Amino acid sequence: AAFIRDNFASEVLSVAGEGALMEFMARKAVEYNVSGQRRDLERFNVNFRRWFNESLLHADGSVLETFRILEKLGVIYEEDGKKVFRSTEYGDDKDRVVVRDDGRPTYLLADIAYHRNKKDRGYDLIINIWGPDHHGYIARLAGAMKAMGCPEGAFRVLIAQQVNLVMEGEMVKMSKRLGRFSTMSELLDEIGVDVARYFFTMRSTESHLDFDLALAKRQSSENPVFYLQYAHARICSIFREAEKRGFRYEPGKRDTAHLRNPEALALLKLLARFPEEITDAAGAFEPHRIATFLMRLAQAYHRFYAEHRVLSEDGTEANTNLALCDCVRVVMKNGLGLLGVSAPERM
Repeated sequence: AAFIRDNFASEVLSVAGEGALMEFMARKAVEYNVSGQRRDLERFNVNFRRWFNESLLHADGSVLETFRILEKLGVIYEEDGKKVFRSTEYGDDKDRVVVRDDGRPTYLLADIAYHRNKKDRGYDLIINIWGPDHHGYIARLAGAMKAMGCPEGAFRVLIAQQVNLVMEGEMVKMSKRLGRFSTMSELLDEIGVDVARYFFTMRSTESHLDFDLALAKRQSSENPVFYLQYAHARICSIFREAEKRGFRYEPGKRDTAHLRNPEALALLKLLARFPEEITDAAGAFEPHRIATFLMRLAQAYHRFYAEHRVLSEDGTEANTNLALCDCVRVVMKNGLGLLGVSAPERM
């Protein structure tokens, strides 16, 4: 309200009629909220190529056109003046109304029209991320897509479980009705983008996440983001130290005999799995697998560092150790990059 008052006061005064005023206010409120969401997501390094307004589907007739397509396909029938989609034929627990008895389309029909729009724009895979309270909505929308010729597997829904914000051991109780909630912008101000991105990614979307603010702000190994970034920074510092000592790193001058110890072998096995971990994470739509892998890699590296003197007096051994460290550095940086988290060289 304050935004509209401060920026559109003259326009508000010029609008005639209560209905027109309500429509104007609603439109400006949507613009304000969406602009804030876009700003926060861009800061969070999430960028969409297109933001789509549902109103466009109503304005250009796409919603009613979608209804006519479904009707021609024979999956619509009339009941008590309503137009009903035969969603039970596609695994739903009951058929769903798509046009009310007063002629107004339901939200379901608009959602079907939106997904038809995506299909018509050439997308061969549609992925939706929904909250747990929308689980029952999957069958009806998936059924409509299948009825319109969407191939099996081309429409996917990922259910993301609830995220609980924890402050000082207490759950933060939020209520949209009472206006008590924490914004993404406030969270990023509090802990930064790197920590926020990692914390949201480190658990499966199917698992509940208790977002511990105290842990997220901690600059110690207890904080998983700090722990991973420190592993990368530590390796970078070793190379700086080698340069300071006048040691010339020559990867070709290495002897695998120096890698025949439990700590080095554990690292080599993990490094060899990195491409497979990426493939598995992408195929299963589970980015948390990358976060889990990086944690295991960092733990293995810290164990190696604790047990072995990297910059050994033996030049061949030092080159071998540095080559192994360099491999860990590259994989750690690439893995963090996939999660949208920075890999600092100094901490």
